[in-house]
Amino acid sequence: MATQLLLIEDDAQIRHNVTELLSLSGFQVATADSGREGITQALLVPPDLILCDIMM
Repeated sequence: MATQLLLIEDDAQIRHNVTELLSLSGFQVATADSGREGITQALLVPPDLILCDIMM
């Protein structure tokens, strides 16, 4: 089973690029475009790791 990641990033292009790179490396990636959405997703389906843009 692939490692589940949650990527929280407000810049759409960065979010897309990082998601693509992580997916190609074999990770299962969920994304959120805001902190609030990220928290909601993390509570619904807890990921193994959360990657978050701290400058949002």
